[in-house]
Amino acid sequence: MSNTVRLALPNLVSGQAQKEITHNMALQRLDALVQTAVESMILSTPPVGVEGNLYVVGIGATGVWAGKDNSLAHFVGGAWVFYVPFVGMRCWDKATSTAMVYTGNAWVQEDTAQSKIGFFGSTPVPKTLVTLGNVDNEIGSLPISAAYSQIEVQALRDKCEKLADDVRALKAALSSYGLI
Repeated sequence: MSNTVRLALPNLVSGQAQKEITHNMALQRLDALVQTAVESMILSTPPVGVEGNLYVVGIGATGVWAGKDNSLAHFVGGAWVFYVPFVGMRCWDKATSTAMVYTGNAWVQEDTAQSKIGFFGSTPVPKTLVTLGNVDNEIGSLPISAAYSQIEVQALRDKCEKLADDVRALKAALSSYGLI
């Protein structure tokens, strides 16, 4: 019987008897491998099986998981079914609320869009945190009388310096992304 290339779903064959079994096997694989979310990624001893639960087998696995390190273990139909991950496969670790990606020999935390930024096909770089010292309407809310006092002028100058610092910080961040 042949399988699909990426998810190894069983293909139906012309004239095949009991096609529903092959079809149901494919549905079980899809259920495990699409929008993959695992209960845990660190267990090396199989837990008590709960129908439908999915795990990434930890390193040094024992029992029925022995020799299945980094594989996906799916408890279905009262037994463990194992799936070999492929490079670039992603899953959500429910235990740690972390997105993970398979590199070919290990599962590693995925660098997500929340921590990286890239533009126009460029390689994403870590985001730069820019803390702005000026808040909305700070300059406009300064009290200025008809006859300017030295204190009022100094307060306006100080706020303008904070604003200039913010503009410099934004310029540096945009420059680090190659945008200016």
